[in-house]
Amino acid sequence: MEAFSYIKWPESFQVISKYSEILLLNVLQMAPIQCLSSGLRVDAFGNLFAITPINATAIVASGVEYGVPEVLILKNKNLEDEEKSRRVSQTKELVYRTLSFSCT
Repeated sequence: MEAFSYIKWPESFQVISKYSEILLLNVLQMAPIQCLSSGLRVDAFGNLFAITPINATAIVASGVEYGVPEVLILKNKNLEDEEKSRRVSQTKELVYRTLSFSCT
């Protein structure tokens, strides 16, 4: 919505958009960059450049969250191949859910 700030959006849509950004943990919506310095003002593109490293961090963290348990599971000699496969699939599912929620 911020990218199309010149459009007069209906009030109900603005409210839904505001709450969905909070629900999706949009950090810049909850604590805008203006909180860091009173003279600092950003537009939609400034927010885009600020949120990109946050999303990249979430992607890298998800990769680590998947990679470390996968290595530990695959190196565990006490588990059979079927159990290893099931546990890796569960880990992958958890990471996908986390990543899709954090980067939307």
